[in-house]
Amino acid sequence: MATNKDVECLVEPTSNISIKEENKNVTSETTTTTNTQNKETESTGDINKPENKEETDKENKEEQEENKEENPENLIKHPLQNRWSLWYDYQSGKINPEHWVDSLKKVISFDSVEDFWCVFNNLPNVSNLKQGSSYHLFKDDIEPKWEHESNKRGGKWFVMVKDKSRCDNQWLQSVMACVGETFDSSDEICGIVYNSRKNGDKISVWTKTAQDEKATRDVGNCLKKILEIDQTIQYTPHEDFIRSSKGSKNLYEC
Repeated sequence: MATNKDVECLVEPTSNISIKEENKNVTSETTTTTNTQNKETESTGDINKPENKEETDKENKEEQEENKEENPENLIKHPLQNRWSLWYDYQSGKINPEHWVDSLKKVISFDSVEDFWCVFNNLPNVSNLKQGSSYHLFKDDIEPKWEHESNKRGGKWFVMVKDKSRCDNQWLQSVMACVGETFDSSDEICGIVYNSRKNGDKISVWTKTAQDEKATRDVGNCLKKILEIDQTIQYTPHEDFIRSSKGSKNLYEC
């Protein structure tokens, strides 16, 4: 391929000068045109720049607001009247009253409606609990033990689960009544327990004052309505369990 130098050698000197001058003029015109276009572009950019910045700031602000709303920590939560804790234990074989607490573990605590559903929507159903397992849901300052200060003068209403197909809903309804404080004499309630056992599952509601017959019976009658049952249920005081490993007699029935 011929170079510019080769082309210059093939033409007359005067022609060569003409070509160079012509190229120079073309280059000059091109440069002038380019500079003019660049100035026009810069000018146009300066005009649009404030608008683009304003739009960008607006978009960034909207995006920040959306992210703020989507962040779970910024959601407005509905507080419960009390803070509650969920406990779990598993007993293999015969339960030893002296050592059963060794397997008792606190799982999680919550104090709002939203956190309650977060817990229970991720909790295995009671119908799937392994035999020997128990859930204990108690007010946060109360441990699910007979000898605890809030429990030792109280007792429990217990209901044998006769229809296993209904146990998940019965457990959920009774739990919601506890945390929602919809039980009559709800201040008397310490917690609620679900036991999965070989000889039959059981739901128990623990109260703090066994000798307060009216308040205790109010809780028992309310429990029957919540579970939608017509069977007779019994109430036994913890005091007898503390004194003797042989169990206790029923104090009330409803």
